Amino acid sequence: MVFKFQFNGSGSRCLWLSEDGSQIIVNAHSGGVDTCTDGAVCANCGAVYGEPAGHQWGEPEWTWAEDHSSAGVKFICQNDNSHIETVEAEISISTTEEDCTHDGESVYTAEAVFNKETYTDVWKKTIPMNGHSPGEEWKSDGTAHWKECEECGERLEEASHTFEWVTDKEATETEAGSQHEECSVCGYKKAAVEIPATGSSDAGDAGQRELLSVKEDQNK
Repeated sequence: MVFKFQFNGSGSRCLWLSEDGSQIIVNAHSGGVDTCTDGAVCANCGAVYGEPAGHQWGEPEWTWAEDHSSAGVKFICQNDNSHIETVEAEISISTTEEDCTHDGESVYTAEAVFNKETYTDVWKKTIPMNGHSPGEEWKSDGTAHWKECEECGERLEEASHTFEWVTDKEATETEAGSQHEECSVCGYKKAAVEIPATGSSDAGDAGQRELLSVKEDQNK
């Protein structure tokens, strides 16, 4: 008698089916492997008897565009690495502006939804500080001078004055002159002070002659 494997309607066993129609129950289905999407196939009768294993996705693998304007995330199934899913992300950018003394920062956040879960990845870009930009004009008070940063107003190159005397008007025999102290760096000026008149040299000579005449008279 000739027998061949057949699949019975219940899907629970492999059956021998004889030519005359009699059936002999044999072992349960066997062989084959459940895959992510399909149940195992019986090695004896070819019936599908298992249950799909389902995907087991690995950790997200992010890929950014060179300018970070876009990003995508890839998932690879751990049960079958030929199963790959890729999702495009939405990009949001927040920026902290740089200033003279602090770096700024742009934060790019990529967000993607896969398998009803949300995944994010962050890339940060440092924006170098500007550094101070000193103005051309010196600022000053009574003790020091400095320049101001054109961006933030901070005092730069601050130092004490270096004073030198500057004559405003020369004194003469009959008229007083004037002079002031002036910083050689920034030009800050103190209040002018008087230079006394020098007096007449002829008058001095006359006085000297008069004194000598008195001494001569006393010696007579």
